[in-house]
Amino acid sequence: MRGSTGDQKSAWVKVGPCLYQYKGNPYYALFKVGGKQIRRSLETTDLELARQLVRQLRNEMEISSAAREKVSLEEMAERYLRTVRGRPSTVSQKGNAIRMMLRDWPQNAPRDLAKIRRSHIETWIASYKKKAAATVNDYIATARALFDQAVNDGQPAVDTVRKILSEDRTRRG
Repeated sequence: MRGSTGDQKSAWVKVGPCLYQYKGNPYYALFKVGGKQIRRSLETTDLELARQLVRQLRNEMEISSAAREKVSLEEMAERYLRTVRGRPSTVSQKGNAIRMMLRDWPQNAPRDLAKIRRSHIETWIASYKKKAAATVNDYIATARALFDQAVNDGQPAVDTVRKILSEDRTRRG
């Protein structure tokens, strides 16, 4: 009885967190990311596999959602500096390295993390050719730590930048 109310049951059955089954057919993931509801077929009728797939899908969607978030170099620098720990001299040294990076960042280089490319990093490092090798190496190590944190925060676009900064650039005095 289609029109009657009362003892109608939904064809959707919740079988776990973010996991539903429709009329005994394959399982579906249902969750929200960034305010948008996501519903995807997991294309399996195996409950254990469906649980793994829903966790994996949700993680992927959250990471890609974070990647779409535009984060500037300045914002990431602020986040990074809030996480720096150690002796006062270490905190001061890292703060100085970040200030210098922001001050000396190439004029034509984007400040949106997702748009930073190898040439921008190379230009930034080249601007320190008159500085002592130890100082430049400290700046590079601090920048690498900043971009490592960006990757860990879900900014996969900067993974390439992080790898560039990990290349052996040790300057000798």
